[in-house]
Amino acid sequence: MDLVYSISSLDSGPSFERSTDDVGMLYVPGGTFRMGSDRHYPKEAPVHRVTVGEFWMDRTPVTNRQFRKFVNATGGKHMANTWQGEFPRQNLCTDGFDRTSPVTAFPANGYGLHDMIGNVWEWTADWYSQKHEADAPKACCIPQNPRGGPEAASYDPCQPNIRIPRKVLKGGSHLCAPNYCRRYRPAARHAEPVDTSTSHVGFRCINRKRSAL
Repeated sequence: MDLVYSISSLDSGPSFERSTDDVGMLYVPGGTFRMGSDRHYPKEAPVHRVTVGEFWMDRTPVTNRQFRKFVNATGGKHMANTWQGEFPRQNLCTDGFDRTSPVTAFPANGYGLHDMIGNVWEWTADWYSQKHEADAPKACCIPQNPRGGPEAASYDPCQPNIRIPRKVLKGGSHLCAPNYCRRYRPAARHAEPVDTSTSHVGFRCINRKRSAL
């Protein structure tokens, strides 16, 4: 399973048709962009250029029903839209949902992808690192399809006696609120220990190569 950083859910950019080879997946073109932020959480710095190749992504996060089918088929164990109001004491639910919302409940972004921010955090394949690498001095040195740091660097430095690796989460969840957590921004990311389950973490699949059917 191959996962990737979240894309902005702002309603901008061109729309792309679903690939006929990857049923249920939508095409996202590759390109070079500036990853991270120098103005928000320290762990997002520094802003740096990266190049990402084209890929195909599930139109929605994997549903509970789909994941149950996967678990039943593999005998794989459970190992385990944003917040309105002042978190955690006031939940206005003006978006119509107290907790998670059904997929496609909200409009898609310009690529046709749903829930790229909010609803549930999305688990990625990347090991977490404290900071991004510095920006490349030359265009020829821009990282190609960066995949995060090494597993050994993902341990929490605040808990040196607990050696549990952490993965990168992207996109924020229905518990993100302006007064508490603004990590639904595209530059934001969050660390999640691999042994920790929550009710507001999900994932989706991507395919970096068009399937040969």
